[in-house]
Amino acid sequence: MGWKHCDSGGVEGRKCTIDLGEAKAVGARFVKAWNVTASKAGSGTGKVQSSPGGILCLYNCSTASAEFKQGTSVVLKAAPAKHNHFVQWLGDCSGASPECTLPSIGASHEAEAEFAPDTQYVLSLSKEGGGQASIKSSPSGLLCGYTCGSQSAGFYSGEAVSIAVTLNKGTGSVTWTTSAGTCTGNALTCTVPMSEAHSLVAKLQ
Repeated sequence: MGWKHCDSGGVEGRKCTIDLGEAKAVGARFVKAWNVTASKAGSGTGKVQSSPGGILCLYNCSTASAEFKQGTSVVLKAAPAKHNHFVQWLGDCSGASPECTLPSIGASHEAEAEFAPDTQYVLSLSKEGGGQASIKSSPSGLLCGYTCGSQSAGFYSGEAVSIAVTLNKGTGSVTWTTSAGTCTGNALTCTVPMSEAHSLVAKLQ
């Protein structure tokens, strides 16, 4: 943790420089430190970091560790990546809170943060009638061009999927014969909230 009685300017990290023009006494102070290891589990993606600093395990990292002075309270924080969620702590941490406190460290610890991808639901689209239209979604996933008859894609739970219909020349209208969200009637632009699987059928005339 530090030196005593080094010459002025003589401390450089773990090195202490002294000028021996006379007998001198130099002291080195050590404290007990314990290792904390944080790792990840599950099929999802996220990051784990500690407070005070020392552990920073970003999205592509699988495990990280650091030493903390005895008696330190270490807080581990788990943060999921986009479209993922934190599930639980395993090992010396437990529970579903994204923060875990290891109070007054007096031993080594290992904790594992479990992440999982968010649930996806399928949005199915099909066309009927004699007309033609290009139908696409935002976020991307559905892009059913003029000659496409049907298509489906997965979207994350909680996403609001915007649908845009572009009628081909000679096609005058779209009618949603199977609807969801605001995709009803003759809407050319509409939104489907994805809290479950949905089907859309567009009649083109």
